[in-house]
Amino acid sequence: MLQEHRSGVVYRQIEEPAPSVEHGLAWFDAQASPHVRAFVSVARAWADGGASNGPGIGAIQPNPTVLIPEASRRTVRGGGGPFELRQLQHFVAVAEERHFGRAAERLMIAQPGVSQQVKALEGSLGIQLLFRDKRHVELTPAGTLFLDHARVILERAERALQSARLSARGRLRLLKVGTFVVGNRPRADEVLRRFRATQPDVEIEIHPAFTPQHVDALHERRLDVAFVVLPFDAVDGVRCEVLGAFDVVVAIPEGHHLASLQRIPRAALLGERFVVRPRSANPRLVDHLHRALFGRLDHPYPIEVADGAETSQLVVVAEGNGLAAALVDPSERPIPGVVYRPVEHPEPRIEFGVAWVDSNASPLVPAFVEMAREVAAGHRPDQAAVAGRPR
Repeated sequence: MLQEHRSGVVYRQIEEPAPSVEHGLAWFDAQASPHVRAFVSVARAWADGGASNGPGIGAIQPNPTVLIPEASRRTVRGGGGPFELRQLQHFVAVAEERHFGRAAERLMIAQPGVSQQVKALEGSLGIQLLFRDKRHVELTPAGTLFLDHARVILERAERALQSARLSARGRLRLLKVGTFVVGNRPRADEVLRRFRATQPDVEIEIHPAFTPQHVDALHERRLDVAFVVLPFDAVDGVRCEVLGAFDVVVAIPEGHHLASLQRIPRAALLGERFVVRPRSANPRLVDHLHRALFGRLDHPYPIEVADGAETSQLVVVAEGNGLAAALVDPSERPIPGVVYRPVEHPEPRIEFGVAWVDSNASPLVPAFVEMAREVAAGHRPDQAAVAGRPR
């Protein structure tokens, strides 16, 4: 209802259709802050539930824009003066290594050069980023906050260079994807295939590795998204969308007395030599797998394969030296001399999914995660997609 009087002014409505002015919220999809997406979600929820005179905020969408990062410049201006990307690289290396000597080895330069660059950065900013003594290097509270921003600046600068190189091949954007060492699960391949179909201008760079390496790479912005197996040790900022799960079966030498069984009792597994993964490769997964198979964290007769690769373990089984847990569909990896049998109920299962960091600067990450959710929902029609599940 319009107020009748205010400071000598009266108000009257215009005949229908009454003119109106929409208001809304604007943002960049490429904005690095996770708070932006949270703020937009709140605005959309308010518009959907509270706007009664028009489409409101919910009707406004950001224009598709390719953002050219400011960080592509060689020099960035801080509060106390300009600083260089090289100084950020040195600071990030020291912050991640917690040691000037190891940071120097990583950067392949002399240690005094690293110290000088970090001191120059602190001088430019006018704040102390690191606590130092002869034995320890720790981040100050300001350094902890600055580290994430420094990673984003370096990431944007790298993307600017990559965009220029990609344009020569007819591609505009790059997405760095971590994959499984021993082939992707079919559902993960489906996500990649469908994303390629909907984003033909995107160059997808594949990086095979184990889950802990992927999680570290995501946190350090060396990857955009990664396919992972769960559980894994939680790292600040890393989120996960579960795509599915698969049964763990037992690989048995052909002709072994257990090969005649339809299902293998857990008690029988404890009486045989068993090829185990090195716990250092993925402590949370190895512990989870051992509990599910043996009901305990260790096996009385372990055979450890140093590289942790499933192929190496299956070779040991084929030679008749023990049993092993197989995490790959046997039809995908037939090994002569090896047969596979399920374990007695309840069958051990391993979940897998796609992981990412909300603060990643790439606008392609939300699109990839949404594609993963669509694929997961299509294979689980009776279940809601699961989000944010780092273990």
